[in-house]
Amino acid sequence: MLHRRPIFIRLVFSLIMVLAIVSGCKKKDKVFLNQAAWSSKEPVSIPLLHRKHQSNPGNLVFNPSFETGKIYYEKSKIKSFDVNGWKKVGDNVEWVDINSNNYSIDEVYDGTHAIKIVRKQADEIEDLGVGIISDYIKVIPGNYALDMFLKLENICPNQARLGTKLYDAVNIRLLFFDKNKIQISSGENDPFRNTKIDIGFKSFNLSNYWNINKFGWGRVDGQSAKFPFLDGDIPDDARYVKIFIGLKGIGKMWVDKVNFAYTDDNFTFLERLKPYFDSSFSAYELLIPEPKQITKLEPYVFYDTENPDVFPEIYIPQNADEKTKLAAQKIKENLDLIFVNKLEHYQKNKLKIKSGVSINSNNSEQFIISVGATKLFRDHKQLLPDTLINGKQQGYFIYQIKDKPNIIFLYGEDPEGNYNSALTFNQLIDENEFLYYSANIIDFPDFVQRGFLLHQYSGSVKNLQSDLDLLNHNKFNQVYFEAYEQNQNHYPFKNISTEIFESDVSILIDLLKFDLSADLSKSYKLDKSIVNQKTDLITNKILTMTESGHSNVLIKGDYKQPYDPCSPELVRFITNENISLNLQNYHTHLLQKLSHNLNQNLEFMSPWNRLDMINMSMGQAEFYYRDLTRNIPDNISLYWTGGSYCSSSIDYAEWNRMYQLIKTKPILFDNSLNYSTLRFVNEDIKQFYSGKMRVLSLFEPYKAKYPHEFYKLNQHQKILVNIDSLSRTNLVKALTASNYFWNTGNYNADKTAWKVLVKLFGTENAQSLIYFNDAYYGLTEMCQKLKSDGLNNKNIRIAGKFETDLDYYFEVLDKSLADRYLFAELEHLKNELITKYNSIISTQNY
Repeated sequence: MLHRRPIFIRLVFSLIMVLAIVSGCKKKDKVFLNQAAWSSKEPVSIPLLHRKHQSNPGNLVFNPSFETGKIYYEKSKIKSFDVNGWKKVGDNVEWVDINSNNYSIDEVYDGTHAIKIVRKQADEIEDLGVGIISDYIKVIPGNYALDMFLKLENICPNQARLGTKLYDAVNIRLLFFDKNKIQISSGENDPFRNTKIDIGFKSFNLSNYWNINKFGWGRVDGQSAKFPFLDGDIPDDARYVKIFIGLKGIGKMWVDKVNFAYTDDNFTFLERLKPYFDSSFSAYELLIPEPKQITKLEPYVFYDTENPDVFPEIYIPQNADEKTKLAAQKIKENLDLIFVNKLEHYQKNKLKIKSGVSINSNNSEQFIISVGATKLFRDHKQLLPDTLINGKQQGYFIYQIKDKPNIIFLYGEDPEGNYNSALTFNQLIDENEFLYYSANIIDFPDFVQRGFLLHQYSGSVKNLQSDLDLLNHNKFNQVYFEAYEQNQNHYPFKNISTEIFESDVSILIDLLKFDLSADLSKSYKLDKSIVNQKTDLITNKILTMTESGHSNVLIKGDYKQPYDPCSPELVRFITNENISLNLQNYHTHLLQKLSHNLNQNLEFMSPWNRLDMINMSMGQAEFYYRDLTRNIPDNISLYWTGGSYCSSSIDYAEWNRMYQLIKTKPILFDNSLNYSTLRFVNEDIKQFYSGKMRVLSLFEPYKAKYPHEFYKLNQHQKILVNIDSLSRTNLVKALTASNYFWNTGNYNADKTAWKVLVKLFGTENAQSLIYFNDAYYGLTEMCQKLKSDGLNNKNIRIAGKFETDLDYYFEVLDKSLADRYLFAELEHLKNELITKYNSIISTQNY
């Protein structure tokens, strides 16, 4: 028996090992089988843990700025080099080191190293070109963003003999590999065109240049196609990728700071914002927009109920301008509201606005707000940071002197700055208590003209005023109303006083919506006299639609065009139906006449306002801009919408191309708040991308991936965002945009969305709204799958769970959400979806 025990133990141990191996294999097989079912078109089907694991590192590229590597010498001369994580392809590839004498500091964007490629000749039959290729990067299915910083000189295509554009002369590619590291196809269906495209090709934003003489360091996004295509998805079978960046053409190219990352588009709105649920934001952190610099101080009680006759006072300069007076009035209205709610017999005249006076400096009990260059400000100027906002348009500071905490100095670089300081000050007043959250703030905007556009409004003037005030108080300072020649189905903005908005009021006029049929015969032959007749007619119509209070008049060029035309003959211009006559001549005449007759600033968005249309214009757009920009007045601002109609991402290559076309800085007409809604309007698209619906959001924040200091690349540091209509959900999205427009450097989209929801509706309601959104789009997705895949029990069960959650959070919001306008919107959305769901499952046989 003593001899058998070791044998028995060994047998038991062996059995345990076998079971462990079998069990391990089963677990491994299960994971493998699950992974095989994962799809880029259905990211939420991938376990959250795996998606987080892929997302958490951020940049998946090893040695993205080429900082580490090894040089090989032969007889004291550099023979070759290895860059960690990368391999060079072909000759004429250099590893730049600015610490050596061979390279200048401007040959590197980040750190001390970069890659340089120089080609003096290239064959037309080149397949890949020369450049640098990464090692294998492990991936899971999903959506990825690729970008890098490039510097280019004298780039020409390797097929220049054929008269081609650059196409892939700058060759940026993703190579896809399966689990065995065998390369797989990069062909992918484009449901918007019903064809396959090459999603491995990532040079789209550079492909339509004819050549590039000089292109300074700028971020270039690796993209295959533009909106409405969902760019960035990788093949479902891909388990590894390699990144190739190089030249097929000739010229010089520098590469630095390569980034390849798993994007937020792989996560639901709930998954993205849930980490903030346990966060407790102070009044300082809830400021919208976020100030540039803020130093928190001890909160200050500005009214003592034991000294009831001492109320705050607001001081303004003796000869204050209207904007400064308005700033003081805004502060008074805010404080009055608190006193009315807290004191039973409060009268609003107890809180006074005084001008041109000083105070007894020994009076330390009264709360004093000094707005602008008051006498009080001049008396203490040496202690205040006014020099920090010198030259900062609309900049301001809010400041308390250490030994006089009862005096708050609000001072702007200009009248608009005084007004901005008051808007921030009001957000630091506790709406329920006599408490001021003291802070020293230095602040100024990035975009100095922050506009939004409304096409229609279905509510009352009073409600419109309230919504406009909300946007203005969050530092939008321009509103554009679309003015309609015939205004039967839209809110008559042109009949509303320009005083409805406390900053600039402007109008947009869309020539596409003009009806000239009653004024001109359709049977005429277009010639110069008819062009003059039509421009005179349109000029007169536009003049009747403007008011003296309008600051700007934006004319939107007229066109009707299919999304993907192969022939310019498919383009139809409404007010110039015979396009054999140069459209640029017609627009030149129109803009010249308007410029001569209008008192307002004239702005123009041509029919060729986006790069994807320009790319397919077969040269028409280039000729159009060449003639137009030479002949219109220099003070007319020109707009574009980016690389496509909806551009939540613009890189330096796209901006530079537009700049080269129009010879001036364009202004972005930003449609990106509507990009999800517009993309999913087609039933076939919904079917193809049904698994993407879970990541949509009713409160999607402004997604701005633009060049560094993008505000400097817009004429007049101006931007115009198309809100479309003032629904409550659109208002939330617009307020996230205001945060970016003011402070681009510190913008975080998801954090801003959470802050806006908390600020408007409270923490508990914000959470309920996010859960409601998750259930809403969960059921939306399941409705689409039930229509496409049939009424299987699994899908019905999942849909039923979403329906239950939707009903639950709707009931929670009904009891707690004070904003009944938002609740009414949610109710309409819910009822519409439930009706659709019930209609689908009613065909099921139980």
